[in-house]
Amino acid sequence: MNWTVTKFIEQHNHPLVTKKDMYLLRSHRNISNMHDCLIKNPTNAGVKTVHAYNILVAG
Repeated sequence: MNWTVTKFIEQHNHPLVTKKDMYLLRSHRNISNMHDCLIKNPTNAGVKTVHAYNILVAG
């Protein structure tokens, strides 16, 4: 699918995200491969995801 810009309005109709809130943006939410494995391995063993995450945070 290709898109073509037909009109550009430089003024925003909403405030931009502040630096302190930037971590909330989907594009800025990532976990490392190591943390991904630490969460998935206990989950595969039957531990609920929230408990695996709590173990990661406490560690």
